[in-house]
Amino acid sequence: MILLSDPRVIDIPVAGCGEPLAEITTTATVMPDPRERDEHGAYGRVRTSVLARLRSASWRHRSRAHSV
Repeated sequence: MILLSDPRVIDIPVAGCGEPLAEITTTATVMPDPRERDEHGAYGRVRTSVLARLRSASWRHRSRAHSV
């Protein structure tokens, strides 16, 4: 597992692509760590396509856990 706070992730350059941001907290399937809250209000915002992938990964993870 690699955390978003890992220096290897932080060092990746970011370029805007115009894709809207979405709040992770709008879905019950993805729960961000509350210790990561920031004073700028950027906590829990990701591009909409990233949120879709997080939801999908969370769903697949839960499906596997229930089938064991």
